[in-house]
Amino acid sequence: MMRFLRFLLHVISCTAFLAVPVFLTSEAKGLEKLGLPVIRDLIGAVLTLGYFYFNYYYLLPRFYLRRAYLPFVLLTIICFFVVVLGSRYAVPITGSWTDQPAPWNHLLPDINHNLFRFLFVYLVSLILRIRDQWKRAREGKTAAELAFLKAQIQPHFLYNTLNTIYALVIEDSPHTAGAITRLSGMMRYVTDEASLDYVPLANELSYLESYITLQELRFGTTVGISSIVTGDPDGYRIPPMLLIPFIENAFKHGINPEEDSGIVVRINISNDILRMNVRNRLVNARPERGSSGKGLANTKARLALLYPGRYELNTSHDEGVYAVLLSLTLV
Repeated sequence: MMRFLRFLLHVISCTAFLAVPVFLTSEAKGLEKLGLPVIRDLIGAVLTLGYFYFNYYYLLPRFYLRRAYLPFVLLTIICFFVVVLGSRYAVPITGSWTDQPAPWNHLLPDINHNLFRFLFVYLVSLILRIRDQWKRAREGKTAAELAFLKAQIQPHFLYNTLNTIYALVIEDSPHTAGAITRLSGMMRYVTDEASLDYVPLANELSYLESYITLQELRFGTTVGISSIVTGDPDGYRIPPMLLIPFIENAFKHGINPEEDSGIVVRINISNDILRMNVRNRLVNARPERGSSGKGLANTKARLALLYPGRYELNTSHDEGVYAVLLSLTLV
């Protein structure tokens, strides 16, 4: 039964994906003007869909997850140009195939037309592959290892971010490329460095910055978000994903566009001490699905294990404002 439901979900998703070119063109030009250009766009969508399964079942497990990045990048680029050239030359708009312009003439519009759809499919396949890795790990790891791995993978944040990027694509926003780059960097950090005992502090801070930036794109001007990092992180190391649960918690419980919401993050590195202050208003926002407070509990347990006698963690709840003050001795 589960296999049938999964198959049905794939069929529905693929059908919806292939229907997008027809829907958008019919809305813009009217059904009576649909023709060969739409067929070409459908071919591009079919090829992109084929890349999704090729990337999910072969490229990601065979190269990306094994850190063979060079062949992975080269094969991904080849796949992209197969989509571009395949959609352009599979069906000639006018005349015969021999009348079409040379392959590299007038190709830039086709690249631009297929780029965001290709990147979107790439990100979705990457997220689903990581989720499958987590599901397999659930059967063979201890509860503590599983809790840490689960804390790394935040599917609802990722899906919300993908929705934000999709909206930027529709609006042809100049922030689209930056958002994709930040999300890709975050995924690389989770898959490559989160399993290490320690990572450079600068990498952890970069992850936090990307997370906050994507949340700013998601909520726009409806929420006041202030983030400041002072001091020099060079030369220090920290366990990966140690700081992010405090910031995630602020966004889970401190965001409601209909109320006066605001989040403040202050991080200072000085004299081998990292001090982080996170404050948010407690508003009547519905927490995201899957948030149960275990993230903070796991983080407190990690702090006690990794920094015995070398950290202080204080929380306060005063006049509707929740504050976290963390101080730890860096290594």
